Amino acid sequence: MEKLTEQELAEYAKSFGLLIKNEHGVVTINELRVMVHTLGENPTETELEETFRASDIDGNGEIDFKEFCFVMHRFEKEEKRQLCESFKMFDQDGDGYIGGEDLVNVWKSMNIQPKNVLIERMLKAGDLDGDGKISCAEFVTMMQKPFAQKHQQRETSA
Repeated sequence: MEKLTEQELAEYAKSFGLLIKNEHGVVTINELRVMVHTLGENPTETELEETFRASDIDGNGEIDFKEFCFVMHRFEKEEKRQLCESFKMFDQDGDGYIGGEDLVNVWKSMNIQPKNVLIERMLKAGDLDGDGKISCAEFVTMMQKPFAQKHQQRETSA
């Protein structure tokens, strides 16, 4: 497994700490069930068991912190891959960036006439380096920001 950054480890430790509810410091299938339902998901018992087994790498019936980190890292890599695939749908001209014309074309393909102000706001929200366009890395970063953080940035920039 790739080395995790200190930030990733800190985030995983915080999430893991919120998840475990027992004195053993491990996640059980019951705790996973509660967490998944708290997130608004309603998997079947079979789906839940499959997820748990896939996360319980050593097969001891518990998910320890190391296993949790491995699974979270793998999940995040898959999420980034999927976001990069989504990015390609927006990158209409295939130049590796999302620009204003790309956004206009996406909106028009959905039979929506975009307003220039909206296009400018979308570019501003995703353009982290100020070059007037959104790279795949910027797109991934923008899409992974929590909703509350995005909302807060909108309010402070208005």
